[in-house]
Amino acid sequence: MSNPKPVKIEDCTLTISIKDHYESVGMQFVRVDVEFATEKEARLKAKAVNAAKLKPEQATSDPWDDEEDEPEEERIHSLAYMSGICVHRHLCRGDFLSIMDEESSELNEFSVRLFDNNGFLKREFMDSDHHKGTGCFGREVNKGALFYLDTVSVEQEYRGQGLGTWMLEQFLKSKDIGQKDFVMLWPIPIEGREHMNDTQEKQAIKRLESFFHKAAFRRVGRTVFFAYANDPNHASRKLPASDDVDCDAHNDRSGFDNMTEEEMNPLRPRVARAQPNVAANLPLHHAIGASSGGGSIGGTSIDRFIVSYHATNPGGIHQQDDSGMTPLHVAAGLMNKLAVETLLKPEIAGAESDLNRRDNVNGKTPLEVLEASMRNNAEFKAVMLQRSNDPYPDEGLQCAYLLRKAMAEPVGTLEEYVKMKRFGCTCNKCTDGWLSPRMRYRLLCTSELIHDMVPDFISENKLAPMDPMTIASSVGLDYVPPRLWTKINSLFAYSYMAVVRGFQQACRDLTTTPTPAVVRALAGPDAHYYFQKDGRVEYALDYIEHFANDQSPLGDNEWDSLQDEQAEEGDEEALAYSQMPDCANDLNFELVRQQMGLPKKMGPYFDEMQRLFGV
Repeated sequence: MSNPKPVKIEDCTLTISIKDHYESVGMQFVRVDVEFATEKEARLKAKAVNAAKLKPEQATSDPWDDEEDEPEEERIHSLAYMSGICVHRHLCRGDFLSIMDEESSELNEFSVRLFDNNGFLKREFMDSDHHKGTGCFGREVNKGALFYLDTVSVEQEYRGQGLGTWMLEQFLKSKDIGQKDFVMLWPIPIEGREHMNDTQEKQAIKRLESFFHKAAFRRVGRTVFFAYANDPNHASRKLPASDDVDCDAHNDRSGFDNMTEEEMNPLRPRVARAQPNVAANLPLHHAIGASSGGGSIGGTSIDRFIVSYHATNPGGIHQQDDSGMTPLHVAAGLMNKLAVETLLKPEIAGAESDLNRRDNVNGKTPLEVLEASMRNNAEFKAVMLQRSNDPYPDEGLQCAYLLRKAMAEPVGTLEEYVKMKRFGCTCNKCTDGWLSPRMRYRLLCTSELIHDMVPDFISENKLAPMDPMTIASSVGLDYVPPRLWTKINSLFAYSYMAVVRGFQQACRDLTTTPTPAVVRALAGPDAHYYFQKDGRVEYALDYIEHFANDQSPLGDNEWDSLQDEQAEEGDEEALAYSQMPDCANDLNFELVRQQMGLPKKMGPYFDEMQRLFGV
């Protein structure tokens, strides 16, 4: 390698370009270039001269129009550059994974490993003592913009002179990154990687990790990904680099270039394939895959196959494949109940149980592999098939029950476990498996706020029809279909509020859920007039759910911000809420609608308002 060309940092300047994505709302392209200050000055002068020559009709404000046709004298000649994306996740809640998947396979790998479809950090990085690593990244990652750098590069002839360090430092302290924002990346070599052996690649990765450690990046959990918090008081900024953890054993190489499409995208359900080399080298793994879904191996059931295999090769029960997966991991991931049940038998498992074994590609136990498989399948259905909140499969829940019981967890009966876990409850406190304590409290507070916001509708004539403009601007009444508006008067409005009070009673009773039948029964005689005029419980439930959703982190976050403020001030109810167990269902409003019998779309009825009343 030739000697580097001398360069002084003071002779350089940095340009940060951020452009809106041409398709995806909420995503922007980020580019950082380092060039000589004199060259930048000449480039900008040339650009100004050329712009002055343009006729008005030739000028364009579209940032994408002239990139390829840019004159040579206007082009940046970079000494170093970085590129990536910025995602404003509040603009793509519910579509985060599909947006990242469409952009690149690397962004897909990054997003599905760390985030859910709302762009929220996966719970394992907060709840699991193992997977959270140092635990320095938590719920705060869900706030602010998310930057991801896919390339950090210095031209060969200018390397070794601090240019890369200076470029990264200047970007991280720029005004383009807010205090609540996070910058993430995957420290892996790009140039010459195809010519590296395992040892060389590991050494290159260690050098890159050291480089980013010096810039205050720290590992997210035990994954290959690093993150930088712009808040100087963030926990990661106080963690010495020497105290950061390594990634899981099999993750020191990403293996990304050699991954199949199925392996790169956990959203796509995996299918066990009867590959000849697997059948020959890993016969038990192959048999478990072939028998999943009720199949057999040459007419032999999987339980008999395992017993027979164990008799001749007892050590094979614990054999790992190239990803570090044991037969129990494979059986759990494929939800093969009979295989799991057989492998857990003491006479088969022996003293060396694989229940807590993590030395595999994702650092997961068999139970974690199973639960990740169920979540990934659910995400796939939601993102790709538009089928949200299908119950978890009985086979998977039965396998989870067997594994937890073998781990001596207090799981109760199988029936109780399946009922609690069928919709993905992680707090073990969800009523009927779907209404978490936090969601219950959120809905209760929302209904109380709605009730308190109702103006004084009483007039001299309680039966006089209400003006359409008044209805359209009234709390909750705009969620009553406009075809019923001629029936709305002061008495109707107060009767409607009786339904809201019935909802509140249902939320306060921790043994029940606010379904239409329950709410109607609790609404009492004060709601009779509302029902006589064709009002339905669902209209009130629709408004309450929409209101709560809009004020949640999926909307403007107003309710949650207020709770945080009140908790800091010592408010007892806010403090009690903060101490409630977290759950995967805490923000699952689609599940709430489904279980309350509401279709995806009801009010407000803007088109019908306009058509019938011009409102």
